[in-house]
Amino acid sequence: MSVSQTLVIAFLSIGLISGFGCSSEPPPPENMPELHPVTLTIVQEGTPLELASIRLIPDAAPSPWYSGGSTDASGISKIRTHGKFNGVPAGTYRVTVTKIEMPQAGSGSLAEMNQTSAQDATYDLVDPQYSNPTKTPLRLEVVAGSNAQEFDLGAPVRVKRKGPPG
Repeated sequence: MSVSQTLVIAFLSIGLISGFGCSSEPPPPENMPELHPVTLTIVQEGTPLELASIRLIPDAAPSPWYSGGSTDASGISKIRTHGKFNGVPAGTYRVTVTKIEMPQAGSGSLAEMNQTSAQDATYDLVDPQYSNPTKTPLRLEVVAGSNAQEFDLGAPVRVKRKGPPG
């Protein structure tokens, strides 16, 4: 066997070995239930809501499996469990949607940090009822197979968030 043949075999072997065990998704925990694809579309008066955070809270007993995602420019979110695994366990969920406008970062000087003004406020850009797990009217039933749902959150809002009591 020539040196070049040996090198080719060595490179092929390394490629095969590295190919095994390298996947885009880590293996799920052994006790994880079967996950089903969920795609949610979030709009406000028909306009896609970009960069909103979505959480699914099981209606049944508390679950160790956190499911959620965030929307893209089209208002679409492919929901993942534990941020790693595509899909959601079957069941009925309350859906929360949050989008927050934060003040722009300043220079970080002490004087600037001590100065407070109306423009330093943080705002909810989604009606706060949708971010509260006990008040959200949004429900989703995840079943075997593909699940897709669109939620229209109504008119856009800009509600000043309450800070800590001072």
